[in-house]
Amino acid sequence: MTPAELANMSAFQWVIATVKEPIMWARDTNETWLLNPPLRYIVNNQHLKFIEDHTSSVSALSLGSAYKPLAGEPLRGGKILVERHRDRGIGDHLFMTGIFKLLHHLTGNTCQIYQYALHTRSAWLHGCPWLASETCLTGPLCYDTLHAYDHHWFVDQATEYTSEHDQLNVYDALVKSIGLRPETIADEYKRPYVTVMPDDEKKRDTFFNRVYRTRGLDLRTAKYSIVSPLCNSKLRSIPYTTSLTLIQELAKRGPVIVLGDDNNGLMPSAGVPYLKFKETIEHLSSTNKQIINLIGNVPPRLAIAVVARAQYLVTPDTGLLYVAQGLRVPAVSIWGPHNPFVRLGYDTAYMKLAIHKTETCRNSPCYAYAGWPIEKCPRGIDQVVCEPLLAVTSKEILDKIETICG
Repeated sequence: MTPAELANMSAFQWVIATVKEPIMWARDTNETWLLNPPLRYIVNNQHLKFIEDHTSSVSALSLGSAYKPLAGEPLRGGKILVERHRDRGIGDHLFMTGIFKLLHHLTGNTCQIYQYALHTRSAWLHGCPWLASETCLTGPLCYDTLHAYDHHWFVDQATEYTSEHDQLNVYDALVKSIGLRPETIADEYKRPYVTVMPDDEKKRDTFFNRVYRTRGLDLRTAKYSIVSPLCNSKLRSIPYTTSLTLIQELAKRGPVIVLGDDNNGLMPSAGVPYLKFKETIEHLSSTNKQIINLIGNVPPRLAIAVVARAQYLVTPDTGLLYVAQGLRVPAVSIWGPHNPFVRLGYDTAYMKLAIHKTETCRNSPCYAYAGWPIEKCPRGIDQVVCEPLLAVTSKEILDKIETICG
């Protein structure tokens, strides 16, 4: 493609692309796609830059004759293909589950929903009762397969890039995108749902057995807590020193599991470098049997099963918050650039446990997404942790926990 042709395609969120010759596309660190001519593939326009040197044709999906956008109340018995922007995080994919439940309700449980996702994202939705295949479909999506479905719902974004202070709740945005009126939709469809499968329980039992053998702690009966201190976004990361203080305090009360996937150590600094924080956690775990370190490449289904049995979870605005919410496990959430209403607004129990110190920054929430809005941050160029997150103390978190434990 020429630069001019690529620029023309930027007006469309989803495109149909054909490659000149077979190519291997490293779509994710754990997933590689083989694209072959003359097949036509549907990709998000943001991904054209990765294959532009190999494309022979590109056109807008919205102009394709096979494209049948989902709009208004779906037809009973319809087969619905869903493509959520595959690079979106765990939470963004879990948000879809509430809408899947809504679609089933509207069709009298007669619709069939098939969602495509990256393999790593798919694991978090495994067992979703409103997916026809019980899990997501993976691999590249061929345009010609659209004919197998009655409706297509391609979700590029909901509220990800919105910076307006009066922005919609994410569920309202999703509902509105398919032609429904958000104010007519009940709250039960505006929250995520997560399912624990029998195999997940087996993985958890194996983990519990290992903890019992090495530490003498029986997590089957103990009321353990979870602290999830990691976030891929530096804008939403809690200061690591706050997490360390909290973890040590909670360990005085009972077992505490420190949980999180650290992307092979490639996590942002949050007041201190991540690797220094990780070394401290490893030391604490080796010297205090109540602190169980489960940071690393944690399998999603094990993470879900462990969260399911926890007394509560403490986390920033990240994927495990919505796993806990989907499992109805109490979660103290700590917020920075975003307003908790945009994600938790229709779930009163989780809104009450949210900590958002907007008084510490006159521009909060600023809804920053990709980088520091230096002109808005109180410390300007010296802002290394979002001010509302920096201001949260371990005592304030413990006070919220007291409302859970009584």
